[in-house]
Amino acid sequence: MAYVICVCGAGGKTTLCHNLANKKALENKKVCILTTTHMWKDNNLSDIKTLHDIKYGLVYFFGNIEGEKVIFVDYSDYIEICKKFDYVIIEADGSKCMPIKIPNSENEPKIPDNVNEIIVVYGKQALDRKIGVVCHRFVEFMDKDKYLIDNYIICFI
Repeated sequence: MAYVICVCGAGGKTTLCHNLANKKALENKKVCILTTTHMWKDNNLSDIKTLHDIKYGLVYFFGNIEGEKVIFVDYSDYIEICKKFDYVIIEADGSKCMPIKIPNSENEPKIPDNVNEIIVVYGKQALDRKIGVVCHRFVEFMDKDKYLIDNYIICFI
């Protein structure tokens, strides 16, 4: 069964997924990138029907196409993918291209049950910018009377 890594949060998820996948491929591992939400379409999108031809040292991308984006595969296909790869790297959150995100606690991030590792990222593009401008869902979740959206992001820890 694959070692499954979910990447959540905001700015930089897709880049991190690709960097992790390429690093593992260089270690001659069988690597797959998926999303449980929406991810920009990659030109190298693979067909799940080709799972019998998986090669070591390559990165495969699976998903169903929805417009310009890729969405999650069927759950049965996901389980089959996990059986055939050494690493499955999942972009498990969406942020509308913003560097910071407040998750919707009801259904985000979308993390499968068999995950081994979760990485949360936030984009450095938020530094020294107004939080109300760089944070996805900030206005929806913050009490506007108690917190000014003019506050600046000073640092990340």
